[in-house]
Amino acid sequence: MLKKIKIKPIHIFIIAPIVLALSFFVINYRNNILKEALAAPKTLHPLTFYCDLDEDLVNFTKEKMETSIHDLEMEKYFNIGAPPGGSPPIDPPPPSTGFFSLPMNNACVTCPYEGYMYSSGNCHEGADFDGSGTPVGAPIYNVAPGIIKGWGLSSLYGYWVAIEHSYTLPGNPSPTTLISFYAHMIELPTSEVQTAGVGGSIDRGIYIGRMGNTGNSHGAHLHFALLTTMEINGQEPWPRYIYSVNPEEYLPTDGLGQCVILPACGGCH
Repeated sequence: MLKKIKIKPIHIFIIAPIVLALSFFVINYRNNILKEALAAPKTLHPLTFYCDLDEDLVNFTKEKMETSIHDLEMEKYFNIGAPPGGSPPIDPPPPSTGFFSLPMNNACVTCPYEGYMYSSGNCHEGADFDGSGTPVGAPIYNVAPGIIKGWGLSSLYGYWVAIEHSYTLPGNPSPTTLISFYAHMIELPTSEVQTAGVGGSIDRGIYIGRMGNTGNSHGAHLHFALLTTMEINGQEPWPRYIYSVNPEEYLPTDGLGQCVILPACGGCH
């Protein structure tokens, strides 16, 4: 028969300090980890905060991410549509040389397309432009003739603007449409954009905004994406990865400087 253990007041005085000391140690250890993470360069993606904590966790996360990428690519395959038994859909061919121009002068790409994975599981669906020649407030230009699709202030993308472009390819009379998306601007788009309004036309090279650090951004830069379609819910854009293309394959290389790729942008894995 089990003997009942009576807890006396003196036991509480002995045990309580031990429990408090252990709790303080655990909380202090956790806080130190968070402080080190927050002290890391702001250009690092939040996922890199965990890279030094647990090798098994890193390997598990990498395997999970690789699976997610495969799932995303399959979603892209089935959503965009390929003929049964055919190859996965190919991104729309780029237009003739000269249709697209660069969104900024004296800039370079610091984080490429698919440079990392968001916590949502989506890959980086654009390219980040920055460089020594692009200080905060540097002008951003529309990359091609198009129709203004929308603009606003998003919690994730900060001040943004989206413009729809259409072009035809030799032997194919049906227009190909791509949407250029500009995010993290310092303020709302310029008066040229707002005067034209949603649905209004805008020419290539028109000054549309200034580079900033608004939204979920870890340093001033232009997040630029090209998409085959994009949903907009009020002021919240949704530039989904599955509908994105690599903008560097569509933009001209002349005038694009060479940048050092940020450590956290080594790939979507």
